[in-house]
Amino acid sequence: MVGVGCPKGCGDLEYKDERPGSSFALIFLGAICLIVVVHELVFSVDLFLPVMLSIAGLWMIYYGFSMDKLSRLKCGVCKGVLIETKQIDDLLKDDAYYFRKRLEVSKNVSSYDCPDCNEKMRRFTITARQKTDYTSVGGFVVSALSMDKIKQIDGCSMCDLLWLDVDEENLLSGKGHNIIRNSQ
Repeated sequence: MVGVGCPKGCGDLEYKDERPGSSFALIFLGAICLIVVVHELVFSVDLFLPVMLSIAGLWMIYYGFSMDKLSRLKCGVCKGVLIETKQIDDLLKDDAYYFRKRLEVSKNVSSYDCPDCNEKMRRFTITARQKTDYTSVGGFVVSALSMDKIKQIDGCSMCDLLWLDVDEENLLSGKGHNIIRNSQ
């Protein structure tokens, strides 16, 4: 079977299953609860706290393991990621349609070939602004001092694929930045 090649020419991409960071936190907290349960059972006569903690701990561990894993095609060399149709929706949420539309109308040709159809990918520019908390003075200071990040996103609208460098994937995850929509 022929693999999917990295658009940068590094070699074949591999599917990597990743859990969101919040699932690890839940599993860890659940394990801590269960350790406290054992401690309470050994050193306490009251059963209410151990029962409640064991229920909470088991629920956190179960929920942490039941969270969907993200399966993405990643390059082991350049750490870029090829985002396919469903992952575009999962990663970009409300911005998915905006990205697809920007890619579809882009006239800028990328230097990369699409690993699916072997046609030249297209490229468009996005601007991302750091999310800030405007309820505090610190939020205003962070907002005033933060610089917008401008990135070139490569993709193929025919195959509904986006190629993201490692820093672009983190930027688009929605955790720390908002995409600024404009008419570029």
